Amino acid sequence: MDITAPTTPALLLDSVRMDRNIARLTAHLDRLGVPLRPHLKTAKCAEVALRQTGGAPGPVTVSTLAEAEIFFDVGFRDILYAVGIAPSKLDRVRALRKNGCALTVILDSPAQARAAVEAGVPALIEIDSDGHRGGLRPNDPALVAIGRLLGAQPDGQRLHAVRDLRVMRRRDVHARLRAVGSSGLELAADDGEAS
Repeated sequence: MDITAPTTPALLLDSVRMDRNIARLTAHLDRLGVPLRPHLKTAKCAEVALRQTGGAPGPVTVSTLAEAEIFFDVGFRDILYAVGIAPSKLDRVRALRKNGCALTVILDSPAQARAAVEAGVPALIEIDSDGHRGGLRPNDPALVAIGRLLGAQPDGQRLHAVRDLRVMRRRDVHARLRAVGSSGLELAADDGEAS
């Protein structure tokens, strides 16, 4: 293929630069004690995903169930579907899970939570940690209701802040996560303002 006139779609990248960026990101997250769960919506490429996960399938994030199916087919098992789950898609999620995919969904409404619990699908609560693009503010009363609904799951309730955590100080993020882990729903009582 002539890289000056690629056919569409085509992924052209500088692999040296990509590997350097992956190493820099991984080192930064290692210093913070945070595991890397790359979002695959841009590259949509198993080879890139494998480089991001250290050469073996690791935890990843996707934006569509089609992406989840494709990456599961090439060996990725721990997949987060980072779009608020539509209850009508839960059968597809269950099918993936039945085949061995540890697929988790996100949600931000009691209706979604009820549907996920009824379907036996593990879910994370999406917390709006930046620009009000999605999820619940940490002080939203619905967070308590959703947490109680998800508490019926075998894994209990968990939180997922899918947006930019750079707007919050590291100690604040850890304090909020500890509060949720220890009492289940204390985060909802916080004022929710990022520092």
